[in-house]
Amino acid sequence: MNFGVDYLFLKPTLEDIIMKYRRLMQIIYPKDAGYILVKLNITPGMKVLEMGTGSGALTSYIANSLRPGGGVISYDINEKFVEIARENIKKAELADVSEKLRKKIEKIESMLSRL
Repeated sequence: MNFGVDYLFLKPTLEDIIMKYRRLMQIIYPKDAGYILVKLNITPGMKVLEMGTGSGALTSYIANSLRPGGGVISYDINEKFVEIARENIKKAELADVSEKLRKKIEKIESMLSRL
């Protein structure tokens, strides 16, 4: 049935998706993520190593900022956090940029050699 009204459907923004992430801990909020990205000068094409994945909120903001051609490797010692982060990052369609989530912290030298 047509009521003569036009509708516009928009895809959820990254912020919309992240704010609905499943989480067991506090997340980095958009205004703070923006500040972090600017202070660290994170730009497309870079390779970023993140320690402490948590729910994957900051990982997602970083991954989105690295497109195209960049990537983020994120490590967390808590296996449950890694599982949740994987689910969340998949929902945000960022798995291609942040597919390397690790369950254990390895020697920093070996991690840096992979970047």
